[in-house]
Amino acid sequence: MNLTFGEFLQERRKAKGLTQKDLANKIFVSESTVSKWEQNRAKPDINFVRELAEILEVTVNELITASIDTQQRENNANARKWKKFTFSWNLFFLISYGVATLTCFICNLAVNKTLSWFFIVLASLILSASFTNLPRYVKKSRLLILSLTPLFSLTMLLTVCAIYSGGSWLAVTLSPIIFSFACVFLPIYIKKYNLPKNDVYSVAVKL
Repeated sequence: MNLTFGEFLQERRKAKGLTQKDLANKIFVSESTVSKWEQNRAKPDINFVRELAEILEVTVNELITASIDTQQRENNANARKWKKFTFSWNLFFLISYGVATLTCFICNLAVNKTLSWFFIVLASLILSASFTNLPRYVKKSRLLILSLTPLFSLTMLLTVCAIYSGGSWLAVTLSPIIFSFACVFLPIYIKKYNLPKNDVYSVAVKL
């Protein structure tokens, strides 16, 4: 059933357990003014619309159209649930990484009397965080940051491993990784950021 503005206002006011006088006092108008609104003899000034919406716990659009947008409310509820879930998931990983970092730090010092393999663990956790936590915080240039950060983290991990293992395999390992990365992402960067093709490909060849 379609309601008029006045009927909708009255319905929402009663649902909130407010009298006309209560509502009038909240927005600093006379009781007769609220009565006129509910009888559709007058419409509230635009300055009162947002305040009325907040008091009656409806959106401005719902108040103006005199109807509850159930679909939008469902979408908002789902969005809040998703936001809560992603926050909890993100917090879980942050705590896990923090506990793992502290535990490995203490164990490495206690057993080896120095920090040796701890930095390998730390680099590994940073790499993991670039996939699990970083996306939540990046709002701008997501493609660039979320693709380059894991590459840098992986490079750091391999570099730390090479330092502690004394291996000369780092260059041999990194070369195909960087080449594969360039083959996949350079065309995307060129298209998205309008980069000059010749300059970009010349840089890739040098790498």
